[in-house]
Amino acid sequence: MLNLSVLLALALIFANTMTSSLGAFAFKKASAEKKAWKYLVWGLAAYFVSSVTLIIALKAIPLGIAYPLTALTYVWTQIIAYKWGGELITPKQKAGVALILGGITCLSIATL
Repeated sequence: MLNLSVLLALALIFANTMTSSLGAFAFKKASAEKKAWKYLVWGLAAYFVSSVTLIIALKAIPLGIAYPLTALTYVWTQIIAYKWGGELITPKQKAGVALILGGITCLSIATL
């Protein structure tokens, strides 16, 4: 059974992966805009929040469990790029996402 601190740490890792993906999206937007500073600021802020949430999460769970979960960043980035960036997701990218999710599942099961 997972205790509250572990559940909170997992929620923080979820927040870490989401904010990291949002930071990458902000940087992508900055690369296409003439007034890039606002996207750069948002991207830097997102990466800062992402780092802080991971540091806090690592107080409650081992690095060997936490860090593989950060691979979810790649999954969120694909979704964000598709939804907000207008990018298509190719079959190879879908397969990659499936492999990432499978790997996270295997690593999580092995360490619990």
